[in-house]
Amino acid sequence: MNGLAVLRLAVALSGSRQGLQERDHLLAERARQFQVVLDRARDRGEHPPDALGVVDHILAPMYIRVLSGAGSLTPDCVDGLVDRLL
Repeated sequence: MNGLAVLRLAVALSGSRQGLQERDHLLAERARQFQVVLDRARDRGEHPPDALGVVDHILAPMYIRVLSGAGSLTPDCVDGLVDRLL
C-alpha cells in the first residue's frame, strides 16, 4: 500500500473505536517496516535516525502537506525531507 493510501486509510479509520484500533494496528505495522529498514542500515555500519526521527522529520511533513492541500509530494520534495534528516 502506498504512503498516500495509508494516510487516507488512517484518517478514515479514526472515526470510531474499532476504526481507531484498526488504525493503530496499521500504523504499528508501518512502524515495524521502518524499523526493519533502519536496522539494516545500522547492520551495514550506517548511523540511521531512530524511527521517531523518521516520523517527525519525514512522515509528518508529508502527511501535513497532503492533509492541508499544500501541494503534491514530488520526488524532489521527499528527497529534500530525507536530506535534511540525514
